[in-house]
Amino acid sequence: MAEKSFESTNHPVWFNIYLRIQEKLKAEGLKRIGKCNHCGDCCKTIDIEVDFGRETYKVVDVENVNCKTWDTKEHRCSRYIFRPLLCRMFPMQPEDLKYLPNCSYKFVRIKKK
Repeated sequence: MAEKSFESTNHPVWFNIYLRIQEKLKAEGLKRIGKCNHCGDCCKTIDIEVDFGRETYKVVDVENVNCKTWDTKEHRCSRYIFRPLLCRMFPMQPEDLKYLPNCSYKFVRIKKK
């Protein structure tokens, strides 16, 4: 079973990526709603490829890729309160939900006033 690189999930470039995506969502009239239901889909079923030079990422659908902080016995993150920056921000855009069938986050269109 592959293991996600914990160090790369806390890299400062994630904040830059997040800000750029937030601007894109705002321009498209989209907003993320909901809160984590602790399904674990993002921790155990996907992997993320990062281009730190371009400050971009893409989700790669790979089964059986567990984050090293995923507690398979308890079915939860063993350090949820102290989870890395990427984990706090994910999913960042609608495309991220493609691989997360049980995720409770949604992206909705914001009504203009």
